[in-house]
Amino acid sequence: MRTTCPYCGIVATLDGLGGAAIAGNATHFANAGRLCSKGSALGETLALEARPELPDHAAVKGFALRLGGRLEARTTMFRPLSFAR
Repeated sequence: MRTTCPYCGIVATLDGLGGAAIAGNATHFANAGRLCSKGSALGETLALEARPELPDHAAVKGFALRLGGRLEARTTMFRPLSFAR
């Protein structure tokens, strides 16, 4: 299937699903088949076996609590009106 790179817009060919082989268009006048670094690694990100389907809610909650604690510390350190509301 012919498509474009989601990062740079170069026309590329996508073969298969899940760990697909991606190749640039060798006859293209501007890039002669070369892809950007992100586009050339795009096939490695399509395999769904190793990707989690849902986020780890405990990790997200922990991050939010740590961020809230840091903001509270900054507010008390500098003054309550130092952050926009």
